[in-house]
Formats: sequence, C-alpha cells, structure tokens
Amino acid sequence: MGFKTIRLAVKGIGMLASKIYSESTPFQTWEDFIDENNGGDDRIDFRTISGTLLGSIPLGIQNTKFRKLDFEVDEYGSKSIRFELNSKPAFPLERFTVIRIRVDGVDTFGGYIFKYPRQGSSSKQKLEFQGLGFRERLKKVTIRPAIDKHFYTIKSITKSGLNIEIKLNTNVHPIINVGDIFYIRKALNSRNNGKYTVSSIEDDTLIALRPDGLDQEIAQGTVTVLPSQWTNATTPVSDILKQIIIEYLPEVKGIIASTGGVTTSSSVPLGGGIDLEGISIEKAFDFIRNMLGGEWNLVVEPDGRITLNPKSTAIIEKIFSSYDGQIFDFEENLDSIVNIVEVNRKKEKSADGTTPMTLGALRTNQTSIAKYGPMEEPIDVPAYFTDEICDSLALAKINAKSEPKEEGSTKKGKWKYWKFGNYSIVTEEGYYKEVLHEMDSLEGFVVPSGISASISSSIFITGAGSLKLAFGNSANGKDVSCPLDKRVAGLKEIFLYVYGNKIGTYIRFGIGKDTFKENLFKITINQTTNPSLIVLPVDNLPIDHIKEMGFIIDNPQDGTEVYIDEVAINSYTSLHKTQPLKLVKYHYNQFNKFCELNFGIVTSKQENWLAGLNAKIESQSMAMKER
Repeated sequence: MGFKTIRLAVKGIGMLASKIYSESTPFQTWEDFIDENNGGDDRIDFRTISGTLLGSIPLGIQNTKFRKLDFEVDEYGSKSIRFELNSKPAFPLERFTVIRIRVDGVDTFGGYIFKYPRQGSSSKQKLEFQGLGFRERLKKVTIRPAIDKHFYTIKSITKSGLNIEIKLNTNVHPIINVGDIFYIRKALNSRNNGKYTVSSIEDDTLIALRPDGLDQEIAQGTVTVLPSQWTNATTPVSDILKQIIIEYLPEVKGIIASTGGVTTSSSVPLGGGIDLEGISIEKAFDFIRNMLGGEWNLVVEPDGRITLNPKSTAIIEKIFSSYDGQIFDFEENLDSIVNIVEVNRKKEKSADGTTPMTLGALRTNQTSIAKYGPMEEPIDVPAYFTDEICDSLALAKINAKSEPKEEGSTKKGKWKYWKFGNYSIVTEEGYYKEVLHEMDSLEGFVVPSGISASISSSIFITGAGSLKLAFGNSANGKDVSCPLDKRVAGLKEIFLYVYGNKIGTYIRFGIGKDTFKENLFKITINQTTNPSLIVLPVDNLPIDHIKEMGFIIDNPQDGTEVYIDEVAINSYTSLHKTQPLKLVKYHYNQFNKFCELNFGIVTSKQENWLAGLNAKIESQSMAMKER
C-alpha cells in the first residue's frame, strides 16, 4: 500500500518573506484499496453481507472519492448514512453491502446500503447511496415462538380430575420446565383458552391445573410456552436480553448473535411474567432499557455485537465553546417536566366497549412538584404487567423527566471519534448568573439561640423551598452564617429573594473572603405581600473569593419572620455544564469535515414500545386470562 506525495514550496509574506516552507503533503493517495490489517486510518470499508472485504475508501485526504458523506450515530448505535461518490469505485457494491466506518482508528458506524444506483443508468445520474445502521434491522425482526420449541399445535385435550392434559403434535422440547407459563389459543371450546402454569410434562403432553376444563377429542388450537426468562421472578434483566439475542438474532444479517458483551444486571421481580411475543426486537430493547431505569447502555455496536453495560458518571472530556469554531447553544424545555406518573393496567374491553383500568404503580417527585407544580403523565400497560414492572417504568420516567433537561448543541464540532457519555462543556466568557445557594437546605448554616431556622415549602421562588428565619427582639445583633467556596472575577451584582412579615430595615446580608461581615448590605422590606427581588450592585467590591455568606439581625420586632430564597451572583466567568452526549452527525466533503453534536436530551421510546404492546394485546383473538 502506498501513496504519492507532492512537495509544495510556498513563498511567505511579511515576517516570513525570506523563508521557504515545505513539507510532505498527502495531496493524492490511493483512491480505493484492500488492506485487511490496517486499522489506524479514517476510512470506510465495504464488505459483502457474509463478511468478505470488497474494498476501502480512505477519508482525510484531498483527492477523495467522496463528493459528500453524512452519517448519524446516537447512544443506541448507528442510525443512517448517505454518501455521494464522484467516480465509481474499482470494486462492486453488491446488494446489502455492509459498511464499516473508522474514525481515529475506532469503529464508529456500522450498517448496510439499501438504496444505490444500478447498472444501465444514464451518465448524469448521481452516484448517491443510502444506508441504515445495523440497529435499524431490528425494527423488522419480530419476536415469534420457535416451532416445536415454544410453539405447538394441539392434538387433543383430556380432562383429568382438576387438571387438563394437552397432547401436542410432538414431544415437549427439553428447554420447557415445570413452572413455565403457557397459553392455549383457538381451542375448540373457548373455555379451554387462557393462561396456564406447567405442573407436569409427559413426553408429548403438558399437564396443568384447570378445574373447569373440557375434553377435546379433535385436533384444534395452539400452545405457546413463554421462555422461562420471561416468567422467572429472580431472572436478571440481562438474561432476558441474552435469551432474545440467542433465540431471535442468529439469522439477522449483520448482527452478531453473541452474549459476550452483555454485563449481568440487576433483576426486576416479574411476578406473573411478561410477554414480548409479537413485538419487534427494537421495541423489546426499549423495554429492557426502561426495565433498567434508563441507567444502562444497550447498544448495537458498529461490528454488529449487542452490548449492555451500566452508564458511567465519569467526565469523558472537557469541551471549550468557541475553541476551533465549536460554538455551543443551550436551551431548556419546561413543558417536558413530569413529576407524577400513574401506571394503569389495561384489561380486555368490557361488553359496553369500555376498557377497565387497574392501578399498577404511582410515583411522585415532591421536590419537583414544589418547584413547578403538579405535572402528570400516565402510562398504560398490558394487564399482565406486575406491580414491580409497573413501578420500574414509573420510576424510570420520574428520574428522566422530574427536572427540566437543558440541551446543548453545536453545528461545527470537531471531526473525531465521539464517545457517548458525559462531557463538561465550558461556555464562552461573559457575564452570567450563578446560584451561590438555593436556600432549600439547612446544611452548613450556623444558627444561634434566639433564632429559629427551617426550610419553608409554602413561600419560595426557586428550588424546593426557602430559608425561614423566625426571631424576636432578643435576636438583636445575632447572626446566621453559611460557608461557601466560590472564586469570582468581575463580580457585578448579587441577587436574592426576600419576604418578611414586618416592614423595615432589620436585616443585613454579607459576603466575604474570611467572614461575611467584611462586606455588609442593608436589606429594606417595603411590603409584606410577595417576596421581593433584592439587587445589590457590587461592581466595585474588591473580592475574588467568596468563602462565607450570612445575615445580621438589627433591632427586630417580636414575631418577625423572614424568608430568603436563591442567593445568586452576576459575574464575568465561564459556565461549566455537564451534559450527556446523545447524537452525533458526521459531515464530510471534499473541502471540509465536521460534526454536529447534541447533548442533554434524554431519549426515551417508552411510549412507542408500550403502544406496540397494547396494540398487540388488543388484536389477539382471546384475552390473557389468569385461570
């Protein structure tokens, strides 16, 4: 493998006018090649669906075959790709050609081509190709029971005392055990339909308790046995994923049906079990993510492997806004807040056409309710979901949505391999408001006798409450202090909200490097109707480090109550925002390459897969009845 180099001699100007600068510049390199063992280059590999390497096209050179290349990757894996070539490659691009893109020597995208120009097209047709990430294949794979393993036809049903004996078309598979859950559907008499637990197995016969069962001498109906991982109350959620990978993914092209990348997770009590039959693998994966409370990464890797690992809270990298043109914008959507979640189980429709509901779980976040008011969002689930599953779904939504999520984005991020996880984004310098203390906790406050301190949830502006100080005339000259550790530059203003039940100037606020009494400011309360925003101009204050804040009481009246909320400053600084990376859009053309980055949005598809489950339940020919 080699490349051609053109040495350039450029005559300088100004201070460098007498110098000649030259270096070896890879102006033109290979246009396409086969190099199985080279893994360090930015490149795109093309393979057959069986894995044979057809060829590669390099990235990061001037004379590239790509007119443009755009692909997207999010926290779940590769999404989509579109590219246009300026000339045909030397190797053929077959149907479902597999694509693997490496950036910084790391596999970044894995997928396949689904739309491409065919032979015989005019010379004017664009050489434009479209593809999807491997994870998109999972949308078209439905979970179905394996015939003669989890799915059987019924030859006859015999009533035997309190039990029924279901004779099947073949011997029961060895994987089926006593205690497994199964369903009878489309039996000759509908009274035999329903949900059962295996009590005994005899060759080709399943035996289960059914006091009101009926004999059936002719062959009619089916038996579906749920995988034991779906019904075992102590099964780790990761075992459900392993079962899906092993049972349903071996024939999916591009996906490696291996469980080696699946870390053992916690278990969620399944009670009567779950039923994923009839939904897509993609929706099943969303179900698993939500079962784990959104705290685990379930990813389809670029090489087609499925991995499950706990999310890390560690900071991957610090990014400086405006550095290398990476300008960040931030926004927040308060309408997405949810702090009350009610999970309702949908039962079969009644005779009058209504759909009865039973409560599966109720979760609230009282702190969020105190801040923003009640904001409720219900979840409807199938009737067989246990209390524990319902509670895990409610908790996942509460954890994800009880606080507003700030979204950060940049249209011109660096072209590099971006790992998904938490980043610290440092904004451009400027005057920003920063909260010194939310005043919704007594932690750190030093309160003397004669002053009563508490957190009030009845009168406050922000956070979960305000600091309430109650005192009388005996508190004259006493102070309340709290340690801080905030370095400041260009301090301009101090903000705090104050409410008092007495009019007057009887409290002073202060900040300082050694003690808050170094810089004191009188606070006048002019009305007792609502909290007032107090703005203290401090642009001439000689302080670069705030280590303590506090209040001094001056000549108060008996029965005085003061509420103080959110002490904040306006200073010249940079903000440090920790946000998870959620989506990367890679853009590459002949003259430029960059990435669009999106941070902070929690992408939950809970509603999608639940809608799929509920639709599946409603379309079944019989209700899932517990007998």
